[in-house]
Amino acid sequence: MEQLKERSMLAFVLLSIFTGNLYRVYFYYKLSLDIDAVCKGDGKGSESYLAAAVLGWLTFGLYQLYWAYKLAQRLRVNTPRYGFKMLETGKDIVILDAFSNGYLAAWELIKNINRISKVYNQAGLADVNAGGIQ
Repeated sequence: MEQLKERSMLAFVLLSIFTGNLYRVYFYYKLSLDIDAVCKGDGKGSESYLAAAVLGWLTFGLYQLYWAYKLAQRLRVNTPRYGFKMLETGKDIVILDAFSNGYLAAWELIKNINRISKVYNQAGLADVNAGGIQ
């Protein structure tokens, strides 16, 4: 089992600014892989962010909002496996994304994936699926 890395909002903001938002593509690509890892066994999979970015460009950003909604909803459904509940819904993430150029949505996703990653890295997915996390 590969250990998940903790994400930094400061790094996300600075690297996004300095790379003309190219870092965002990499960030969301890696985030979707991590969400796939922590949600393994839920019968779903995350769509590639690269495809979502292209479709988002073609739909003037609307598809990316839909992708963020699906990603947040999947994460929210799976957080109880890790001993807590994600308060933000997919709709909340979309609203934050639309009105903050994605920064507030990223903040909420980073906060929640970091919480999950700590448990995942300590216990492992097998223990989570077996109900070992309380």
